[in-house]
Amino acid sequence: MNGFAKLLKAALPSVRTPAQIAGGTEPFGLGRLKGWHAYLFAAIATGTTLAVRLALDRPFEGRPALVLFTLSIMVSAYVGGLRAGLLATALSYFASSYYLLPPIHSFQVASGGTQWQQLCMVLSGVVISALNEALHRTRRLATRTLVENKKAEEALHKAGALQTAIFSSANFSSIATDEKGVIQIFNVGAERMLGYTAAEVMNKVTPAEISDPQEVIARAKALGDRRCLRIDLHSQGRQPVSSGRVGHSAA
Repeated sequence: MNGFAKLLKAALPSVRTPAQIAGGTEPFGLGRLKGWHAYLFAAIATGTTLAVRLALDRPFEGRPALVLFTLSIMVSAYVGGLRAGLLATALSYFASSYYLLPPIHSFQVASGGTQWQQLCMVLSGVVISALNEALHRTRRLATRTLVENKKAEEALHKAGALQTAIFSSANFSSIATDEKGVIQIFNVGAERMLGYTAAEVMNKVTPAEISDPQEVIARAKALGDRRCLRIDLHSQGRQPVSSGRVGHSAA
């Protein structure tokens, strides 16, 4: 009985926090038995059910009460999956045939009515086992999804923290515009380096309007020389545009 108690303790679900669930391997704290542990649990559960039924033979007045075996099948499938449930179903069939149904101590069943009861028990066992296996698979999938989402949230949190640190730093200039070139982001570093406040430029001007035209021209020339490009500038200090390699006419 000590071994059965250990198996039962390992199989029963325990209450766990979402963090423990996300970091664990078993779905939602379900301690599912695997391999021979599951088969042993199914055998012990079926044997226990049979012993209980035999002990209650007088109250049942000799009736087989095969419905009792549904409990052992359900528990076995719950903690061991499809195969453990099917094993419990098969053991329940042979145990009831040999010990409960006339002729006793024989696998032959004389009554047609009891044969139908056995058939219903077997069909119920197969359905219960299949449903519990589907439950296990759904929970495993949900656990994997939960773990993946947890990792994605952690990565997003780290990226957001880094972005916030950069944006809030006075040592980094961060300027971003919309599709029309109007400034939408102007951080503390940009305020410090360019001398404008965010309120003065955001949703109002383009970077070209707050840049020194001569500095833009010098920077464009340096960039063109480094990359072997000739860069033409639009009027009014707009962004430089590449016109092809030096020595080739622009299309």
